[in-house]
Amino acid sequence: TVTRDLLSKGTLYITPEKQGYYFHSESAALFGFEDEEFVRFLADFTGLNPIEIEYRFLTEHLRTEVIRRGEKTKVYQLAHYDSSSHRLYVTDFGGGMWILDGKGVVRGRNGQDGVLFVTTSFADSFAYLSPEERTQNAGVSSFLKQISFDISSRLSPDNWRELVFIWFLSLFFPELHPTKLIPTFIGPQGSTKTTTARRFGIQLLGARFNVGHLEANERGEQSFIAAICGKPLTAFDNADSPIRWLPDRL
Repeated sequence: TVTRDLLSKGTLYITPEKQGYYFHSESAALFGFEDEEFVRFLADFTGLNPIEIEYRFLTEHLRTEVIRRGEKTKVYQLAHYDSSSHRLYVTDFGGGMWILDGKGVVRGRNGQDGVLFVTTSFADSFAYLSPEERTQNAGVSSFLKQISFDISSRLSPDNWRELVFIWFLSLFFPELHPTKLIPTFIGPQGSTKTTTARRFGIQLLGARFNVGHLEANERGEQSFIAAICGKPLTAFDNADSPIRWLPDRL
């Protein structure tokens, strides 16, 4: 059967939130059952068209299989910090990961040490560069210097840069801060609010990152939920608009 063939080449996982995933051993790709990437993978693997009734029967069978017999696990999007070993695992968005222990950085394969990162098509894979390989003046301090801060604020621009840097670092340690910081860029039109938000996204996820637009209708709410649940970083314009559902979702 198709299920047997899939299990011969990978593993079914289920999270505490009852979300099903399939890990393909050869590519080290982890697909969420509800993700478009899994739809395309399954269609290619089976030769079935997603609109065919046989495809729907198959996906329902896989959901039953993963709920009843899937291996329990946690799944990560960007990074995972293991407090017992003091190791930080960061996905490379390409079937691998970088493992940092405070002394060095080594390359790992997705799934190593039981750490699984979900496969995504919206981020670009990247490589770790040693200090001697890096471009001069391409560090975090140079990146943050380009952000415009209000010089009349109670905090100096350098103070603001330190705070933003701490927030950016916190994205890689989700286990240490269950309550998330939500940075907000405020300023008149033309003050580079959207550009600044997009630059953070490009820095983290690659050149295809873009800033979304909040919509007050129900479709806008569903799009917002999908974005914040499915991506390690999102950014939105029009947060000052009268959007009824936004305060509760934040």
